[in-house]
Amino acid sequence: MKTMRWICDEEGQDMVELALVAPLLILLFMGVYVIGYYAYYAIEVRNAAHAGAIYAMQSSTTATDTGNITLYSQRDVPEKNITVTPSNYYVCLGALNGTHYTAATDAAASCTSYQMMVRVQTSLALDTPLAVPGLPASITLSGNSVMEVQN
Repeated sequence: MKTMRWICDEEGQDMVELALVAPLLILLFMGVYVIGYYAYYAIEVRNAAHAGAIYAMQSSTTATDTGNITLYSQRDVPEKNITVTPSNYYVCLGALNGTHYTAATDAAASCTSYQMMVRVQTSLALDTPLAVPGLPASITLSGNSVMEVQN
């Protein structure tokens, strides 16, 4: 009769279940943390491109001021070394072909009216804060913002 009692005894069952499930839960929480970390910096990198473009769109002088465009973009993500690539181009107003011109003289020769545009591209190589199986150890995030330069 005593052996039957030992087979049906449930003492310790909760501890065994916890020991089996705990590693999976920890791995799940680590993955959620890393994905959240990547999402946060993806938003930061996009916002940095937008901040640089907002500065650049003020006038044709600020649109060509690559130093300050870079500075305004990097201020949005001060704790990381973000790469900023500002550029500007011209487009014909009312044209549907989407041709970009690198110089105002080229745009003036091809269009009756044209507009200066500024593009700020940002990128950040980001290492993961935790090693999680199934997730990359590093990722490159990028942002892009295009705005019309005010006259």
